[in-house]
Amino acid sequence: MTKDGSWRLSTHSLVCSLLLIPFCNLVVAEKQVPIPESTVGEELITTLDRKYQFVHKSVIIPHDEKKFRGGEDAAATSDRWLVVADGVGGWAEHGINPGLYSRLLTTKVVELGTQDDAASLSDVVHRANWVAADEHMGSATCTALKLIGPNEIATLNIGDSGYSIHRMENGKDLQVVFASEPGQKRFNFPHQLGGKYGDEVKD
Repeated sequence: MTKDGSWRLSTHSLVCSLLLIPFCNLVVAEKQVPIPESTVGEELITTLDRKYQFVHKSVIIPHDEKKFRGGEDAAATSDRWLVVADGVGGWAEHGINPGLYSRLLTTKVVELGTQDDAASLSDVVHRANWVAADEHMGSATCTALKLIGPNEIATLNIGDSGYSIHRMENGKDLQVVFASEPGQKRFNFPHQLGGKYGDEVKD
């Protein structure tokens, strides 16, 4: 939680703030995980009464050896969506820029999800995966979060990207109250998206 009382969410290559009411539920894989209560100022509650949204910014710093192609990872954010993809670098050995797939995947998740608010998170990511794969070869792990309401978020985590939710204790110590678990087929072999070269979202 930041100084103004908001929660802090972190995802791979992405840090953002989420405004929530004092007690909220986190939706993960169709299960609700309660988040502990926190102190929220009167000014923030007034803001939440008007609108709830992500306060977001993404920063990606490519490895020096990958800067020339813009890196392999990508992130796309909006007031209600946070998406990050970790591109699989092995594609570069075959002359393919894995960042192209990652970037289109993340932007399409936000675009399609914004256009069809009633669609499930898994359906949006599934469609974005195939749109991106039809245009670019590549694969990536992916984490997507959608703000459902003032006390609820939906999340989807494919592979070993991830996210965590933090809150401030005693006004100074940032504590982790929830952290996603990686999805792997076996050690160092995570699930990943990539059209016919990756896994299905339902897997």
